[in-house]
Amino acid sequence: KPYAVNELAAAIEAALEDVRQTSASTLSLAGEATLNRVPVGVIVVEPNAKVVFMNPLGAEIVSKRDGLFVGPDNILRGQRTQDSDRMSNLIREVINEGGRSSRGMALERDSMLRPLSVLVSRLDEGERVLLFVTDPEMRPEVAPDLVRRLFGLTESESRLASAIASGDSIDGAAESMGVTVSTARTYLKQVFAKTGTSRQGDLVRMVLTSPA
Repeated sequence: KPYAVNELAAAIEAALEDVRQTSASTLSLAGEATLNRVPVGVIVVEPNAKVVFMNPLGAEIVSKRDGLFVGPDNILRGQRTQDSDRMSNLIREVINEGGRSSRGMALERDSMLRPLSVLVSRLDEGERVLLFVTDPEMRPEVAPDLVRRLFGLTESESRLASAIASGDSIDGAAESMGVTVSTARTYLKQVFAKTGTSRQGDLVRMVLTSPA
């Protein structure tokens, strides 16, 4: 049918804008869902350290107010003034440098537990900054069923591998599994054979760098 070209162009542009907004929204939701599942604390802040997003693990770390906390003004701070100042400086540095620059620091804790580790990294081309926070006192959560499927292990072998990857000794793993240490060592030898490893350190690294 006869149709004014300018009206047709406007309609097409409006439709394309709807597609762009829907795509951006979908990507945003997918990105947030991904950050919520990563095994480290993730905190997104503005240049002034104002928090705009925290994944569940990041919120858990901050809620303890041990080394890191969020004030009433929603500003992320270290427990000590010098740590807050240093963190603010690192945020400004990664923003000013551009690209994918990153900076790291340790945050001391009043509890005297081992310091939190923080990696400060610029988020894409904007001025928001990602903080990746890890607590060395937190045990890694390893899914035995995934370990079993990924490495072709039996249920008992995967439970042992998961326990060791989470920080248990062979004696502690045996106790939690309700087996003798001798039996646990037999399982461990079988795990080594199936995963192509020969030391517990190699096994732990393999499991912790896997999707499990």
